[in-house]
Amino acid sequence: MAARVGRCANELFCSIASANEDVLVRDGEAFVCPKCGKPLFAAESTRSGAPARTILLVVAVVTLSAGGFIIGRGLVVTPPAQAPSSPPIIQAAPSVHAALSPTQPAPATTTTPPAPAPATAQ
Repeated sequence: MAARVGRCANELFCSIASANEDVLVRDGEAFVCPKCGKPLFAAESTRSGAPARTILLVVAVVTLSAGGFIIGRGLVVTPPAQAPSSPPIIQAAPSVHAALSPTQPAPATTTTPPAPAPATAQ
């Protein structure tokens, strides 16, 4: 025997309506609330959330699979080549002073001190 599902709209005076419960009414019976006697309105199908739940489940599985793939790829990547054992030799850049001075140093000039003057008697 088929049955219909309804909900009571009398939220102020009916405990079934305030609890948001579905009422199952068999065919041939009056479509009224068994507690308060007010007319019921047709309830939405309880399967209305199934597609949303399925989509959410698919998105969660895809996200977890992608995360596992990315993490798994990170664990099996070959290690980088080893660094050389000695550090590279870095040559110093020429200084600014070297560019401004002549390429060859000027010869050192030696000056001889003047000979002392002969002493004269006075």
